[in-house]
Formats: sequence, C-alpha cells, structure tokens
Amino acid sequence: MKTPSVLMTDPQYFAIRGGANPHTRNPNNSLKSVNTADAQSQWDRYVDQLEDHGINVYVIDSGPKLTGMVFAANAGFFNDRKSNSRVFYPSNFTATHRRPESQVFSSFMSRFGFECGSLDEALLFEGEADAFPIDAAHEQYVFTHGFRSDLEVQDWVRGFQANVETFGLQDPRFYHGDCLICSLGDGVLGWEPGLQKGGKEKLENITDVIWMNDSDAAAFIGNSFYVNTGSERFLFSPDAIRVSLKDEIQERGITVVPVNISEFFSKGGGGPKCMVFNLDTLPETSDEQVTRFRQSRRSKTWRK
Repeated sequence: MKTPSVLMTDPQYFAIRGGANPHTRNPNNSLKSVNTADAQSQWDRYVDQLEDHGINVYVIDSGPKLTGMVFAANAGFFNDRKSNSRVFYPSNFTATHRRPESQVFSSFMSRFGFECGSLDEALLFEGEADAFPIDAAHEQYVFTHGFRSDLEVQDWVRGFQANVETFGLQDPRFYHGDCLICSLGDGVLGWEPGLQKGGKEKLENITDVIWMNDSDAAAFIGNSFYVNTGSERFLFSPDAIRVSLKDEIQERGITVVPVNISEFFSKGGGGPKCMVFNLDTLPETSDEQVTRFRQSRRSKTWRK
C-alpha cells in the first residue's frame, strides 16, 4: 500500500473574517481574535503527529485575504479517491471571502497531474466536508446538506458514486457532515441530534455506528480524522475525547492519537478533520515543486 497523504494549509494568515458559524463569535456577536503564535505551534505539532504516524503532509500557502483556507477539508471533491486519473472539483463556497481559495487549490492539484473540473456555480457545495466515503473500500458515501451545501448537489455526487446516502443537518454548530459523522473504516462515529428526522435509522442501515453523547459532539470528536496506513489504523481526535469512548474505538484495532488544536476549534469551529484534505494515496509525481513542499516541511527549513 502506498503511503497515505494529506494536504494542509499554512496557518500564517488564519483569522476570523466572516464569522459564518457560531464558534467564531463572542457572546456579544463580535468576531473572535486568533492567537497566531498558539495557532502556529498547535498546527506544527499536528503536522508532526501526522508524519510521525506515517502520513505524508503536503503544505500549501494561503494569503492575507484567505484567512479560512487553513481548514483545507473544504478544498473540494475527488470524483474517485482510488483512481490515479481522478478529477478534482473545487468547492463553491458559501462565504464570499473564501471563494478565491478554489483557484488556489485547483492550481495545486494540477501539479499532481490531476484534471480539475467545476460544478455549476449556481450550486453551493463545500466539497469533502459534506460528501465523503465512510468505509475502507470507498463504496459507501454520505452527502450532507442544510448549511453549506445545496440538496441538489446530491444528484451530481451520485453521478460519480453509486452508493450515496443523504442526510440533512439541523444544528448550526455542526455545519458540515464531517463535524458529526466520522469514518472508522468499518463503521462511523455519529451524533444523532445533529441529523434531521430519520437520520439515525438511515445511518444505522448503511454502517455500524458508535453514537456519541452531547459532550462528545460539543468537543468535536465527530471531526476526528481516520487513516489506515496499511500496517496500522489511526484516529486523530481532539484531546478532549472521553477515556471510555477512546477505549471503545481502540477495541476495534484503531489507535487514538489525541490532538490539541484548540485555537482552531475555539475560534474557527474546526477540528482535526477540518484541517486536512485527504489525498489518500497519490500517483507518482515528478513535479519538483510539489515534492519540495513536503520535504521542506519535514526538514523544518521551509518557514523563514
């Protein structure tokens, strides 16, 4: 099995600009302020943890106006994660200030040799945060809507994936599907109150579910990031995970890796999964610039 890879965005310009979800605002409705030093330190540590567990991390730069790009899970959607000829479709963001990210992500993906397509610009769709596989074989997908992606996008997703189950979201704190449904390879973590009526039964009908309680959901455990390296299985989870839930997950042969990215969650409403775009396994690339991004991050000489 090839080494799994993820794409992350340097947090240099991370800031709260639009305040699109409840996590980003103070009680008086003002925007929260990011502690840049804490954010950088937490991000560096998370990258180290990913690489220490056998995952390649590719880093893309944002810019002063791309303050939300650090949540790279919103980059877009692959029509087929397993194919070397997969097509990347950038997101059609809800927030106006995030829309320029689409071209940046597309340009980066093209360096891997991927074709880049586009979705009808009239449809809102925030990529693999709302449409993602939940099983190891990538044969079962979920699509979620209600806050950031239009229901009509489900038909477009079904054009690529035969098995897609649609779920409506109803709690603005959990504005993407990957905030409350988390793949475990052979099952999922889920939080029933965040799903519209009938969601519990539909999810149980397609996979095995560990239902989280309200405190789990509030700690964004549903936004953990699952990876199978071929020899081991890992779940990168917020470090507030309950011991009993951690034990239940580890009984499945999954090692839980606690991650502290509190600055990103408490200020931006994003957890470990929000911060990575899952590239899965990549075809070989001869693009020296792409290779340099990963190797320079690994040697820690890339940041001046």
